[in-house]
Amino acid sequence: MANGIQYVRTHVDVSDPTLTALKAMLEVKQEVAPWVDMQIVAFPQEGILSYPNGEALLEEALRLGPTLLGAIPHFEFTREYGVESLHKIFAPGTEIRQADRCPL
Repeated sequence: MANGIQYVRTHVDVSDPTLTALKAMLEVKQEVAPWVDMQIVAFPQEGILSYPNGEALLEEALRLGPTLLGAIPHFEFTREYGVESLHKIFAPGTEIRQADRCPL
């Protein structure tokens, strides 16, 4: 902030079952809000479909209130999982579309 930083976008891994990193970054966002516009990307580092409970973890993360939603389709176990993970993010009417989407 001392050097003029006004905007920050950070990617937070939401593969952790306790979502510790996301909760911590949401606290930091509140603390620095008077000086910095912080965007938090919920990022499923281990994939949505390839990681055990990945979809449920992502949905729980979205309930906590990140700014953006990221994805890692090329990291899913199969091409089909990668395609399906993108459908979950971009398809109209899906639960996962609670946050804005971030470029992949």
